[in-house]
Amino acid sequence: TETWEVEGELKTYGYGPHEILYIPQRDQFVVANGGKLPETRESNPFKWQPIDSTLIYIDAKTGKIVERATLPQGHATFSMRHLIVDPKGEFVVLGIRDYTVRETQAGCIAIHRPVTKMEKVQIMGYPDQSQKDLLGPHTLSVAVDRKHMTAAYAHPDPERISLWDNKDPSNPRLMVSHSVPRPQGIAKLPHHDLYIATSYAGIFTAMSSKTGEIKDLPWSA
Repeated sequence: TETWEVEGELKTYGYGPHEILYIPQRDQFVVANGGKLPETRESNPFKWQPIDSTLIYIDAKTGKIVERATLPQGHATFSMRHLIVDPKGEFVVLGIRDYTVRETQAGCIAIHRPVTKMEKVQIMGYPDQSQKDLLGPHTLSVAVDRKHMTAAYAHPDPERISLWDNKDPSNPRLMVSHSVPRPQGIAKLPHHDLYIATSYAGIFTAMSSKTGEIKDLPWSA
């Protein structure tokens, strides 16, 4: 950071690296490889090729791959793109983009627990079609609150943010969702029980990380 010169490069061991984070407890990087971008739905709606999206853990000292996880069977057109690491480094929560119009309950959030050596990420299904319709085919940003064991997601289409109870990471429960104009990013605010979401319209929205209620922005007082 003193000279901004490139001092080295790391392989991401996959196609289309999208987001990378550091896990200090494991001294590893985790990267979401989005995969090979498919043809657009407009140009060819029936000839979809597997995207080959992967979640890769890399040793920060050696640059060697430590662990690799893929999507479960039947999700070849899903792309892992955005992620957040649990503050204790025990699990990774993922935001996924679905490049096809699917009739299943497969959601666009997922979880992976590297400590258990899971070879597949776990896709979180929606209990019913109404939830899938409500939250849409694309999760753009994710955040977690370890204190209250919740996770928050930004869904740009159909323009909502959602809060999930994550006390049982293998079975998250949708608590609430709110309409937000074209949400782009979401983050947990340190020292406050709040998630802050940004929108394409330049609007900030504060949501309780415990209950999901919309709150006043902490800097507006």
